[in-house]
Amino acid sequence: MEQEPKLDPSTITDVETAKLALRWAVEKIHTLQEEVGRLREDTRNKNNLNRSLTEQVEQKTEILKKWQGTIKTWEENWKTQTAMEADLKGKLREQILNEEAVNWKQARAQFEKEIAALKTELGEREAAIGAMKLNLIEELKRSSEMKEAELNNLLQRHLDNLAVKETLLREKYDHLEQELIQTQRLRAEQEELSLRERHEAKLRESSKLFEQKEAQLEKFRQELENERLKALETMQADARETLEADRRALAEEFSERKARAAAEMEKDFTQRLARAEEEKKTEIEAFKTASAGELDALRARLRDYMAEREQEHVDLRLEMEGQLAELVKNREEETRRRYDKALEEARAQWDRAAAETRAQADAAAQKAAARLEEEYKEKEAVFNAAGEERLKTLRIALESEVRAREEALRAGILKEQTAWTARQQAALEEARKALEENQARRLEGFRAGLEEAYLHKEKALEDRITAVQVKLKAEWLAREEEWRLAKESALHEEKEKLKTEFENHRSLLHKKLAQFEDELKLKYARKETGLEAADRAQLAKEAEEFKKELETEKAKLAEQAAAARKELENKALVMQAEQEAAAKAREKKLRRSEEDLREKYRARLKAAEDAFEEKFEAESKRLSAEFAERVSAAEAERLKVLESKAALENGHAARIREMEAASEDRVVRERAKVGDAFKNRELHLQAREADLEKLKAGLEQQHSELKVNLYRELQGKEHELFGKLAAAKEEMYQALNAHREVLDREYDERINGLHEKESALGARFEGKLKTALEGMKQGQQDETEKMMLEFEGRKAELENRMRNREQALNASLAERQSRLETEFMTREKAAIAAQDKAFEKRRQDLENALAKKERELDRKYQEFVEKFSAELHRERSAWETKKMEILNNERQALRADFEKKEALIAQKLDEELAKHRADRVRREEEFSVRKDELEKNYYAELERSRAALDKLRTELEQKTAAQFRELEEEKNRLAALRSEKDK
Repeated sequence: MEQEPKLDPSTITDVETAKLALRWAVEKIHTLQEEVGRLREDTRNKNNLNRSLTEQVEQKTEILKKWQGTIKTWEENWKTQTAMEADLKGKLREQILNEEAVNWKQARAQFEKEIAALKTELGEREAAIGAMKLNLIEELKRSSEMKEAELNNLLQRHLDNLAVKETLLREKYDHLEQELIQTQRLRAEQEELSLRERHEAKLRESSKLFEQKEAQLEKFRQELENERLKALETMQADARETLEADRRALAEEFSERKARAAAEMEKDFTQRLARAEEEKKTEIEAFKTASAGELDALRARLRDYMAEREQEHVDLRLEMEGQLAELVKNREEETRRRYDKALEEARAQWDRAAAETRAQADAAAQKAAARLEEEYKEKEAVFNAAGEERLKTLRIALESEVRAREEALRAGILKEQTAWTARQQAALEEARKALEENQARRLEGFRAGLEEAYLHKEKALEDRITAVQVKLKAEWLAREEEWRLAKESALHEEKEKLKTEFENHRSLLHKKLAQFEDELKLKYARKETGLEAADRAQLAKEAEEFKKELETEKAKLAEQAAAARKELENKALVMQAEQEAAAKAREKKLRRSEEDLREKYRARLKAAEDAFEEKFEAESKRLSAEFAERVSAAEAERLKVLESKAALENGHAARIREMEAASEDRVVRERAKVGDAFKNRELHLQAREADLEKLKAGLEQQHSELKVNLYRELQGKEHELFGKLAAAKEEMYQALNAHREVLDREYDERINGLHEKESALGARFEGKLKTALEGMKQGQQDETEKMMLEFEGRKAELENRMRNREQALNASLAERQSRLETEFMTREKAAIAAQDKAFEKRRQDLENALAKKERELDRKYQEFVEKFSAELHRERSAWETKKMEILNNERQALRADFEKKEALIAQKLDEELAKHRADRVRREEEFSVRKDELEKNYYAELERSRAALDKLRTELEQKTAAQFRELEEEKNRLAALRSEKDK
């Protein structure tokens, strides 16, 4: 910036210069003021900018603090979440393992109980069904024999008039008996089929579940074997790698001779490992083949047995259903055909009788109408002829009146004739229907009374029999259930005892084996530590000797070692590299000592001479020989330890086999005891069955006595019903006569009442019609005017409302729209400008933080997953090995029990099927004989009923003809009386 010129007031001498100086000063002041204003504006802008920047910095710091707080909370939440997840996973893993074990034990126990219960229930149901069938057949046979003897005695003692009723009752009784037999048989067959289907369904379900469980066990076993083999391979690979590293280190440190020995030892060890692996693989393959063969054989036997049982059940059920359907179908077709034929004949007879009576009534009514008309015409002609001479003067005046009266009279007579004939026909039809209905009701009441009395007696007997059977069956089932529960509880307790003993013994063996392995490990570790300490001590002594020799001979050999120093340094570097490669495979303690020895060795090599080098080589050879001897001794000791461990394992396996044999012997003895108890229980049940047979014989005797009493009561009721039928017939005739008199009186009263009502109704109708028409017209006019006025008023009101509402809505909409547009534009501009910058920075910060956080979380998650999977795999492998041992033992025990029970069930089932076939053949023969007898009785009874119906029909026709004749005579008498009244 240039220096401004300065004015001295003392130099100003005239006015012009003063003016110029003043002008310059004023301009200078103005420029300074402008600069001051500009500077103030700049400072104001800077202050505003500084203030905005400080505000932004404060906002950023607040945002950073918030994000730091959120990140800290996230980290704390993540830590707590990971800790919770680890705890939950551990707890879940333990809970899942415990639940799986508990569920498997419960399911297995439940399946065993269900299988045993189903088998016992099947045997009991089949025995009960067979016993019920035999009892029913014997009871029906005895009852049929007693019925036939009683019916023969009754037929011989009773009269011919009661033969029809007796045969009817016998037919009804036989029909009911057949229905009862059929219902009982169908019920028994349905129960048997339902029980078999339930048993088959449960067997299928249990077999499916058993197969699924076997598949799961097989899968678990394969997974365990694979995991075990993998673990063994990894362990062997690790062992090989460590041994090879050790051998390489020894071979590189020492001579080729020791390398050959190490290679031979490695070959020997690999061969032994290969032989051990081959033996283990052969044992595993043999176990797999043996278990697979046993499972396949068991499954094949189960499939064959289930297929045979299902085929036998299906064939038996189809055969029985076909026979039953054919019998029911034939019987229903025969009964339906006979019933339809009898019904059609009865209907045809009744239709013919009704048509004949209707034709007779129509002919009689037409004859009466024609006769009345002829009589009227004759009377009219006589009257006209007699009064023609007297009324010639009046004929012209009265001709119209006579014709009108004549037409009115003719119309009235025709109406009366038609109405009377219709009433007569209706009355006759009603009387005929009433007679038929009364007779049908009485017959139906008689039949219903007999059937109800018989059904009540039969139901009482059946209820007593069923109650006794249900009681006996309940007692039997209760005792069987108690015995079964006691047996199952005893077996379960025994199994639990055996399991606990076996588990305790196995746990003791495992503890002893673990102790023995720990002792061996301790001995081996002590020997290794002793060898390492001896090596270290010897190496320390040699190092001290080397130091002393070096110090004494250092001065003498300094000059001679200068020439060979370079060569020795090169060799030392090569040896250092080899020693470093070999030292990586050793333990940490040996590394420190080896490094010290190498440093001392390097110092000694640097200062040694050729003579000392020869001595060093001799000493190193001696040391390598001693070290090789110690290595061979350690290897021999390790082989001895391995041999002792193998011997202990063989002894442990022999003890386990001895214990398994002892447990199997104990189980065999317990099974023999249970079989003896079962035989004793069967003898007790047979004695109980004999007692039940005695009770059954007593009940059958009571049943026969009750049937005899029922027949006696039926005979007494028949006599009472015949007396009631005769009294009903007399009441019917009296009712007909009284009904006839009532009809005559009603006829006269109705004719007079109709004439009076006709005139009154005509007058009333005309008056009401006029008043109704006038009122309707006036009401319609008033209603239309009122509706028009209301419509106009509502229309105007709605138009005004709609107009005002539309104007108000338009004004408010325009105002609101303009206000919203202005506010939206201003807010949108300010918000877009502010948010773009903030969002851009925030997005970058968040993306960076999130990317970093995601990488850290992924890394930690991978580490956690690997750790958790390793722990889970290790625990699962241990649990699966234990579970497979338990399951294999239990499966063998269950397989033996199942085979024995299966053989017993098959034997019992074959015996029951043979009994069922013999029973079915005998029942079919009895059924065919009984069917032939029933058909003969049915046809004889049908002929008798037809003869009785024909006789009854003829009697009814005669009675109706006599009634029609009486009605005709009464009609003639009434016509004669009417003609006399007219005259």
